[in-house]
Amino acid sequence: MAAYRVRVSTGRQALAGTMDAVALTLVGTRGRSPRTPLDRWGPDFACGARGEYQVVAPRALGRLLVARVHKGPFGGLPESPWFLEGLWVWREG
Repeated sequence: MAAYRVRVSTGRQALAGTMDAVALTLVGTRGRSPRTPLDRWGPDFACGARGEYQVVAPRALGRLLVARVHKGPFGGLPESPWFLEGLWVWREG
């Protein structure tokens, strides 16, 4: 098992935030992580929000090539735009 820490930052501009469901898949030279929901208690991706999450892969992914962000409507709400200001990934341990 290999654990990765992910920091996500939402822009501060008006309407930058979203209530949509967001997930992440990390792809490296030695494999990919499972699609991992980025979800903590409260509005994770509100305007100006910054949060940290853990993504666990079955094995070390090698050099990271892609961080694929999946975003879709939450519950019965319509999908909304989102300004992803920054995404940082590092290996834990």
